[in-house]
Amino acid sequence: MRIYFEGPLFVIFFAMGVMFIWIKFRKERIRFFFLSSFFLYVCLLIKYTQFPITLFLGNSFKQNIDEIINVVPFINLHRSPINYILNIFMTVPFGIIFPFIKQVNSKEKILWSLLVPLVIEGLQLIQFILTSYSERIVDINDILMNTFGIWIGYYLYRVLVLFVENYSKINKDIKRSSLVNFIIHHNKR
Repeated sequence: MRIYFEGPLFVIFFAMGVMFIWIKFRKERIRFFFLSSFFLYVCLLIKYTQFPITLFLGNSFKQNIDEIINVVPFINLHRSPINYILNIFMTVPFGIIFPFIKQVNSKEKILWSLLVPLVIEGLQLIQFILTSYSERIVDINDILMNTFGIWIGYYLYRVLVLFVENYSKINKDIKRSSLVNFIIHHNKR
């Protein structure tokens, strides 16, 4: 039996989360936008990194743990370079959106860029331990690529903020939107 996080289950879970965010932040529309965007990103991250969950009922199919764990960095890099690229792109949105939700200093950026990939891979390992089967590989390379992706996202966030700040300085006569004000002032908190 396979459990998927898509279709009605995904829509209901996402809608309930957005309603909760709306109730709490309905007066702060820009904040609501970023929180909802981040929640959508997290839902998709869960969908693509944790599901499907496969359960074998009755006669269980069991894998050996050494079949699903790789602790050697950059082994088989030439076999699936697209996997490395996708693992980087998968976490770039975290690095871009997260600073709009929570102001983070350099130490916190390091912590979050390590914590998120460790949680993703750790949950995949827990899934294996509980079911004795995994369609995913717990891979040190995924952790490294996800961390790199988050850092690229942090960099793109900084570039976006600097662009908006410079554009606002150059075009002082243009009325700034609430989004532009949020980006500039959120960065200075």
